[in-house]
Amino acid sequence: MQTTSPNQDPIEDSVKQAETINQIVPARNWALRIWLLIVVLVLGLLWFETRDNSGKDYNLLLNGDSNTIDAQVFIDGKPSGTMTRSRAQDLGGGTFWVRVADGRHLVDVQKKGFRPFRHWITIRGQGYLGVELVPKQEMQPELKSDPDDPMDLID
Repeated sequence: MQTTSPNQDPIEDSVKQAETINQIVPARNWALRIWLLIVVLVLGLLWFETRDNSGKDYNLLLNGDSNTIDAQVFIDGKPSGTMTRSRAQDLGGGTFWVRVADGRHLVDVQKKGFRPFRHWITIRGQGYLGVELVPKQEMQPELKSDPDDPMDLID
């Protein structure tokens, strides 16, 4: 049984003991928890931004300028798809992903108004091919010169 002196209050003693404990044990530091929360949020945001698996199951990337957007792609003479606008910020123009077997393949990219792009590529695991479509030159009218006309000789 605990005895108290007439001048001491048990509640007052408990408060003094609690104050002593608070002086010995520091208050919880919230800074560490806030930093951990920020790190988790940043990692979650990075995961969300990079979860696009557009190239995951493919081993050949075709990339070109804006002329290649909507161009038809043929691999070894077979239609394989269409080059689309790149969703990645670091790739401009058109892109096309495809899975092909290891070995040598003929890549043919065609678009109306442009010369066909044909290139042989050998795939060993993964491959990349930069595609450049060159506009077809409109046929220049052929000028016929008249040997009897002196103006035809002047440049």
